[in-house]
Amino acid sequence: MPKGVADYFLVEGHRDNFELTARRRKGDNRPLAAWLPRLQRAQINVSIIAVGGDGIHHRDGSDRPLVGSLDVLDMFLSDVEALRAKGEPVQVILTKDDLPTRPDDSVVRFVLEIEGGRPFQEDYSSGKRMHEKLALLRMFFRLGIRSIHLTHNGRNELGDGGNEADGGHLSRFGVAVLKEAQQLGMNVSLAHLTDSCIAHALEVAEKAVTATHDNARAVYPHPRNFADEQLQAMARNGGVVGIHFLRMMCNPEQLLLDDYLDHVVHATDVAGHEHVGIGWLGSDAGFREFAGSHSNSFIVESGGEPLEMREAYETLIDRLAGRGFSDEEIDAFTGGNYLRVFREVLPAA
Repeated sequence: MPKGVADYFLVEGHRDNFELTARRRKGDNRPLAAWLPRLQRAQINVSIIAVGGDGIHHRDGSDRPLVGSLDVLDMFLSDVEALRAKGEPVQVILTKDDLPTRPDDSVVRFVLEIEGGRPFQEDYSSGKRMHEKLALLRMFFRLGIRSIHLTHNGRNELGDGGNEADGGHLSRFGVAVLKEAQQLGMNVSLAHLTDSCIAHALEVAEKAVTATHDNARAVYPHPRNFADEQLQAMARNGGVVGIHFLRMMCNPEQLLLDDYLDHVVHATDVAGHEHVGIGWLGSDAGFREFAGSHSNSFIVESGGEPLEMREAYETLIDRLAGRGFSDEEIDAFTGGNYLRVFREVLPAA
């Protein structure tokens, strides 16, 4: 029989900041304080959270990629500082030593992420040497960013997002960003790239990469989902693909737990249990209240009520065991695989 949530590492591969910025727009000066108790109750060990990026929705509506991303990053870090000053067990992961060593230590940790390269591409056409063009990326690293996406859905100066026609490659700047990020000690996610840019990124990557919220194309043919050969290529790289509880990527006709698990099982069959993790487990009541996404609620059976975060993880663990996953395979999927990649790519203390 499976154990409880406190017995497994729990790592969210991707979370947007939408609830936090929506709370701030409605006058909440410390939005993380309202969200943290739900993460604590679910016993989440690590959440990779986007605090800026290519889209205005990553930047709380700002049309200025750099300034808007810095604004959201400042909001989040200010909240963390205020919570820590009150003794709350919350932490931003900066080095390997900050990673959890046991699943039940009650500390909620965050890996801060920029979802797309526009916030640090402003010097791309400046005529400067490549090393100088990477200054903004290095500054984000110094401010605590430990994960990046190269693009969101559209094209930027790094490469082509998934809404673009396939066939392009990363730009020379995109390759330089990927290599510099890995040299600094950042996770690099290939989610949102076109197929050809994914292949190019895997070709030039020198360490393991992730694709933090992508599903299995063989189960449902959404262009964001990974084909079997891409899942196998991620395994050869040593990386992790995060399976995303999102209706448009799982099953547009319905979104039930079994639809999600079909993607999990296929991905683990193709890539191996060491290379698949969680993307996002859908919207709980707090997220729905402030950020919507009702169609992506965690529902087990048709006509059932949405589950809250802890109950969702408990049910997921139980159903994984029912699908034949061993304790070790469940722990790898729910968080162990991400932690392995973080131990490889993050900087030493």
